[in-house]
Amino acid sequence: MKTTLLRLQPRGAFHFGLGSSGLPVVSVGSDTLFSAFCLTLRDLLGPARLASFLRVVRGAVVPPLRLSCALPYAGELLFFPRQHGEGWVSQRLFEAAAAGQPLPARSLQEGDLLVAEDEPLLPLPGGRLWAFEEVRRVRVGTNGVEPLRETLVRFAPGCGLAVLAEIAEEWREEVLAAFRALGESGIGGRRSWGAGHFELAVEPWEVREPAEPTAYCTLSFYVPAARELEQGVLGPPARYWLTERSGWVGQPGGGALRHRSLRAIGPGSVLAPVAGRPPVGRLADVTPAGFRDHEVLRAGWAFPVGVREMVP
Repeated sequence: MKTTLLRLQPRGAFHFGLGSSGLPVVSVGSDTLFSAFCLTLRDLLGPARLASFLRVVRGAVVPPLRLSCALPYAGELLFFPRQHGEGWVSQRLFEAAAAGQPLPARSLQEGDLLVAEDEPLLPLPGGRLWAFEEVRRVRVGTNGVEPLRETLVRFAPGCGLAVLAEIAEEWREEVLAAFRALGESGIGGRRSWGAGHFELAVEPWEVREPAEPTAYCTLSFYVPAARELEQGVLGPPARYWLTERSGWVGQPGGGALRHRSLRAIGPGSVLAPVAGRPPVGRLADVTPAGFRDHEVLRAGWAFPVGVREMVP
């Protein structure tokens, strides 16, 4: 499948919660994006069409839709996750390092971003792709007025988030329609405050890989299948970081249940080939105990890019 870039051009700020550092998260995970896509597909075309899509997913060796995590962009400059899961590196630096030909680099945004020394950048306010802004609201309830405060992420003009996608041709029209509808409903939190909305722009995109990769870097959260573990996907030369993925599922009568947590390998991790081929991963069932309305699934498919050397 060819790679498509889904550019999520912000209409305002985003809210993706806080990271382990206590600072707002500037991206959204591939598994969260897949879940949001499925819910939007259901709302747009009905439960039967979603069920049909999931049947195809379960029966496929490679799923009909694979997504990267949301990647920051500045104009035509796209950033990939760094190996240790913190910060971003420009696609040009990533590809050069992956081919064993690293380039001189410079850092931006207090070291969160690495670009090649000669890469041109858009004029950015304060030299920043994004900035944090504090928003205050009040909530009126039975106990009176309650102050609310959140920190949102706002991207500079010409900057935002983008998702690399591999889409089976027979599902392409519906996938793009769902992502356009998702731009209207929004992603992340505080959507009633106006956060999370975007305009979708779609374009072909190329990620260059070495002719004979010795490993694969995933641009998504990855949950290995049992067979892949048996075949050494986490053995040499793998180098990876682990994180716990969790979340909530709404109930018809109101309220929400926390679904089962799942350990996943984070974006930017390097994985060993599986029988000489890129890792695939699996769709994990995280349905809460006693919840019978429907299955709750979390996407753990790799978005693999071939590499010969460890990336920055």
